[in-house]
Amino acid sequence: MEVQLLAPWTPTRPDLYCTGSVYGHVPVTDRPDETPGIWHEMEIRYDRKLITVHVNGKLTTIADTDTVESLKDKPLAGSIGFQSNHSDEGEYVKFRNIYIRDLDLEPDYVISGFYEKDDQVRKYAHQAALSIGPAMIGLLAEKMSEDNPMVSSGARQILFDIIARTSRPEASQNEKSIAVRALRNSIENCTSESTAEYLKWLLGMVESR
Repeated sequence: MEVQLLAPWTPTRPDLYCTGSVYGHVPVTDRPDETPGIWHEMEIRYDRKLITVHVNGKLTTIADTDTVESLKDKPLAGSIGFQSNHSDEGEYVKFRNIYIRDLDLEPDYVISGFYEKDDQVRKYAHQAALSIGPAMIGLLAEKMSEDNPMVSSGARQILFDIIARTSRPEASQNEKSIAVRALRNSIENCTSESTAEYLKWLLGMVESR
């Protein structure tokens, strides 16, 4: 999908195709300033299935992809690109100070996805937790004691997968050390006997390699 940039010399463009719109899918709710020749600031946030676009600090567009027929079943992750086209000679766009924040690298954000009822969202959260690796162990161990079976079973499975990866012969010693410390700390602070026993079993997997 594309978030539009547009110069004001095409004023006939409707809100579905102006700056800040999800081009051809979601119109702006508050059309932003499109003055050329000055720097503007844009923030695009794709938070699982919620898209928000701010231009110069003002919310211009918000959409839940599940409520937009043409955006349903779009992937929750993918490549990011920058485009300048449809321009006449002498017309161009410049970008500067580009920052990309990957929410799927933030453990607290990732673990919140375990609570989502949407299967696709939970799947991405599980994959992200597995990619983060041993840094997720404490949070996953904590969630294993949740009353929510969807959360606890997901945490248990991903925790096992992380330990299985960490205990492989080719895994780095640093990863193993982080996992051992995290498991020991989780066992020490665990209030559930069954969870503690499972964590001790996982600890044995790492320490035996």
